[in-house]
Amino acid sequence: MKSFFNQFKRRISSAIEPMARHHLNVLDEGTSVMGDINLAYDTRISCTILGDVHCEHKIIIDKQGRVEGYVFAREIIIEGTIEKDIYCLGNARLTAGSVVLGNLYVLSAEISPEAIFKGTMQITTPQEVTRAWETRNEVQLQQDNTSRKSAATPFEKQNENFLSRAW
Repeated sequence: MKSFFNQFKRRISSAIEPMARHHLNVLDEGTSVMGDINLAYDTRISCTILGDVHCEHKIIIDKQGRVEGYVFAREIIIEGTIEKDIYCLGNARLTAGSVVLGNLYVLSAEISPEAIFKGTMQITTPQEVTRAWETRNEVQLQQDNTSRKSAATPFEKQNENFLSRAW
């Protein structure tokens, strides 16, 4: 009897284990995100995101979904709208009715004739896609630092040397 139970237990755990390892994030309609977002699992976006999206796996932008920022993912399916560049380590698929207003840096792409794509596409290796993303991040960081310095208050400008030494 114990042997039967152990066999049954092994079958159940082997059937459940793959399901337990698969996670899906869902950002549903009615949600809005302001700021950058980092995602560790497959994600379905049906909302508006005003910021960059970095996902280690697959992203699906639903018809209601809209991203006004840069997107980095292993794989991406676009049914909605993205207004900036896309960096994809694998396949990017733009379905009928999707809108992309930015450049594509991808390993491969499928673009429906009914999709709207305004930008350039660079078919390249995953390493080059990652390098382009990292370069974009460095440039963005420099621009942010420059804008912070120009937005400094008169007190901060006057005491810039003191403040940089104090912190």
